Amino acid sequence: MTFLPTGEGWLYLATVIDLATREVVGHAMADHRRAELPLAALRMAAGRGSLERGCSFHSDRLLNAIGEFPGRELVRQWLKAGVIDGGRFTRTDEGTPRGGVISPRLLNIALHGMEEAAGVRFATRKGKVMWAAKGTPILVRYADDFAVFCTSREEAETAKARLTEWLAPRGLRFNEEKTRILHLPEEFDFLGFTVRRHGDALIITPSKDAVARVRKRLRDEMQALLGLNVTAVLRRLSPIVRGWSAYYRTVVSSRTFSALDSYVWALTYKRAKRSHMSPLLK
Repeated sequence: MTFLPTGEGWLYLATVIDLATREVVGHAMADHRRAELPLAALRMAAGRGSLERGCSFHSDRLLNAIGEFPGRELVRQWLKAGVIDGGRFTRTDEGTPRGGVISPRLLNIALHGMEEAAGVRFATRKGKVMWAAKGTPILVRYADDFAVFCTSREEAETAKARLTEWLAPRGLRFNEEKTRILHLPEEFDFLGFTVRRHGDALIITPSKDAVARVRKRLRDEMQALLGLNVTAVLRRLSPIVRGWSAYYRTVVSSRTFSALDSYVWALTYKRAKRSHMSPLLK
């Protein structure tokens, strides 16, 4: 949940994010932050079929991993709280629901130590960790999605074997359909970004699939907003545009932003033209 300052006071925005696509699949805005606000966002996500049941990891193994951590009881309550989908309550005796707001935090706890398991070693200066040491892999992770950068195919295969062995006691394993070893010039998509190497430079851009998804989302939202006033349009589209641009603004995205800006302008122009068309021409 976040809040936005306006001339009339504070507006509170609750969002539900699909961890697989990194897209906002449900949202709600109001001038309060009571419980019904996130519930409204969850209802929107459920109505679109964006909430799915599923387990990310074995909850008992997670509780064993954190030992006597002071927040252990709170974590246990998160894991056992259950999930409401379509008005029906489902117990969560194992795992955590896919797309749950607390799932990334729980996965960070469950996968703590993955870097060392992959063989990553860090250089220190005056007792502070500065960067990955030369000659070791580099692991980048968000929740359960990660990429390991290595200097050779042999090193990559070794890192995968070490991680396979490390994940097994935690009730986890690789999704072989999504796991592959490749050279950087071939490029790959990760967390909605396309990563490739061009010469000595590493180029990261918004992926084609991510751009296609946001274009479709904007088009569908604009279609659903036909007949509503400009304020309703801005309230619906602003969180999408603001969130998407904030996510991708740190990479090579100027051309993508320019193209999407033109696309949004075309959508709004088409809507305005249709809304103000003379009744004799309709």
